[in-house]
Amino acid sequence: EYQKRLLRLAEADIKLRYERKVIGKERSVINGLLRENVDRRVVVDMCVQLWGEEPLHQETTRLEWGKSVKSHGFSFSDPHYGYRSTMKKNIYNPEVTAQRIRKMFDYIIKRTLDKGYDKIFISDQGDDIEGSALRVSQLVNIAEDMTKQASSYSNLITSEIVRLSELLPNVKITYIMISKDNHSELRLYNTSRGDMPENLQEVIVESVKRDIDTAHRYGGLKNIEFVYGDEVLVDFNGYPVVFAHGHQYSRKDDILNEVEHQHNQFVAAYIGGHWHRYSIKYRDVKNGKQQCLIHLPSVVGDTDYSDSLHVSSLPGFCEVVIDSTLGTINAKAIIL
Repeated sequence: EYQKRLLRLAEADIKLRYERKVIGKERSVINGLLRENVDRRVVVDMCVQLWGEEPLHQETTRLEWGKSVKSHGFSFSDPHYGYRSTMKKNIYNPEVTAQRIRKMFDYIIKRTLDKGYDKIFISDQGDDIEGSALRVSQLVNIAEDMTKQASSYSNLITSEIVRLSELLPNVKITYIMISKDNHSELRLYNTSRGDMPENLQEVIVESVKRDIDTAHRYGGLKNIEFVYGDEVLVDFNGYPVVFAHGHQYSRKDDILNEVEHQHNQFVAAYIGGHWHRYSIKYRDVKNGKQQCLIHLPSVVGDTDYSDSLHVSSLPGFCEVVIDSTLGTINAKAIIL
């Protein structure tokens, strides 16, 4: 009997020690989650304090383009404003970014005038700033630097939109901005992409939108239509095209299946950035349309990171022509 009591006591002691360990681990996990949530809130509060407001969020925008047979547009992505490189083959800094953006808009203006287009679209598809992963100890400085990048880029784009409106007064311009990418995320060190919902790309978009809305209220920029969203789906007279940054999708040939699943409808073409390399691939004929994948070149061009991967690409953007009667889309890369 005595030995049985000792055995029961030993079993109870083992069970107690086990439960203490479980409780200790649970407490550690809970404390970790609490610290993580506090850190995230600090990030948000810091950026709201620096910027003055929290941005609006819109997941998908659907737009009916209208009854034009041919639709002409220009798509660009990945300026990475704030990135600095001293690579001999691609010296890059905010001043170079501004020069390339202005050169691109110069081309758009001249091309539109030369061809006599009366309606164009321009899509800005994300990774507009370089961004950074945040250590909480570096929070104030880095959050402030990213916010300055966002502010400077917003001002640059707004000034170019104003120039477009002034020099192309008889052209209806739809300006599309993608509000979700991967380089503008406010991301704590040792967290993965997508772990935190805060994204300064939304702040950039909201700033440009606010400036255009203000101009509209006072009778300015009347020929500018501003469209934004995490992804934008435009129906070009029965030819549905999805614009996205591209980090949420693969680069595989079956990407259209992913896009159609995401939007729960037939998609004729996908235009995405993120990969920094221009390519155009034609897929199957579906619903009378020749499906197409377009991956945009980047405004930033070669970077130290791409160099380390032994991949190389010239900086540029794309000119896009959509023929809704034929059911085709064509694009060519314009080097910056």
